[in-house]
Amino acid sequence: MFFELVMQGNLYAICLVIVAVLCFLELLSFIISLDFLEGLTPPDIDIDLDLDIEVSWLAKCFSWLNIGGIPFLIIMIISFFFFGAIGLILQTKTILPGISIFPITLFSSIILVKGFFKIFKPFIPKDETEVINKEDLVGREGVITRASSNGTAETKVTDRHGRNHWILINSVKEEFFHNQKVTIIFKHPDKNLYDAS
Repeated sequence: MFFELVMQGNLYAICLVIVAVLCFLELLSFIISLDFLEGLTPPDIDIDLDLDIEVSWLAKCFSWLNIGGIPFLIIMIISFFFFGAIGLILQTKTILPGISIFPITLFSSIILVKGFFKIFKPFIPKDETEVINKEDLVGREGVITRASSNGTAETKVTDRHGRNHWILINSVKEEFFHNQKVTIIFKHPDKNLYDAS
């Protein structure tokens, strides 16, 4: 009966098939030690940007669902599973017409996804990132790569992930010289400038 529903294009059955296929591919890739979506990820690029970004409505939605930091593939699998399962149950156990089941299914699956992630979020793997805030460089040591006579210098600083950042620093006391080791002590909030000693 389930495969007949899939062949008829039943939305709920198709969601469950998508969940099964994604789980099978993830299990298979785990067994052969490959990441299913690894080929689709962009190359590592290190860019330092200062952006003032307004939080979008979609981010607020994800925040309400309590799923920040969880990989999108896991969110999609859990959401499709609840949507498909609830839809099939309502479709087979009630006499409601198909169009009226959709909003009930959507609302119910959103509530169940929220509850699921509220309970199981500590046990689910998180997105891994090497992104840092500019303030994270404060307290780190750096090496002067280019010094100028006006008290500023370009400095190479390594973050906690081992990535190098080249920043402009301002001298607090003395002038800088090439290959001098310095400690970053302050980040100016309105400029891309640090103080060092």
